[in-house]
Amino acid sequence: MSVVTIKKGNHYPCFAKYSFAPLIYLKDEIYFQSIINIPFYSFFAFPGEDVLDYNKLYGVSFGHHHKNESYRYGFRMGKKGWIDISLYYYIKGKRFIEFLTVLQSDKKYCYNIFIDKKNKKILFSITDFFGYRIINTVSKDINNFKLFGYTLGPYIGGNLTAPKDVDIIMELI
Repeated sequence: MSVVTIKKGNHYPCFAKYSFAPLIYLKDEIYFQSIINIPFYSFFAFPGEDVLDYNKLYGVSFGHHHKNESYRYGFRMGKKGWIDISLYYYIKGKRFIEFLTVLQSDKKYCYNIFIDKKNKKILFSITDFFGYRIINTVSKDINNFKLFGYTLGPYIGGNLTAPKDVDIIMELI
């Protein structure tokens, strides 16, 4: 497991493995799995309820720009050590945010993404380490499937940058 730190005043981590998006060839099926823990000491709150200031964990973009079509896990710091997890995605340039679940900080969870090219679907699920499914599989249609895409790593904010150093403990499997 690696500690990915996004420094105060930044959007992205400086650790190369998570800050540069590797190009991927979108074959018939692709499965991504990441073990992620957001420690309580990393908690912060943005002032107000600016919807643009939504944090992202990881995901995938189809084509050359993520604001055309992309899908990833998003998060906001909840209350008293809880984290609100959402599906954060763009379709034809329009942003959508769908609440998925609330998870505890300081616990590891498996965030899964499965791309099914044949059926033009992308599937999301989260499990704990006992194999218990936290959310049922969420399926989205892929509207504009491309031959190539790229992965999306951790990102803090939208208009605002990280208000303090933020650690995310993660391992891409």
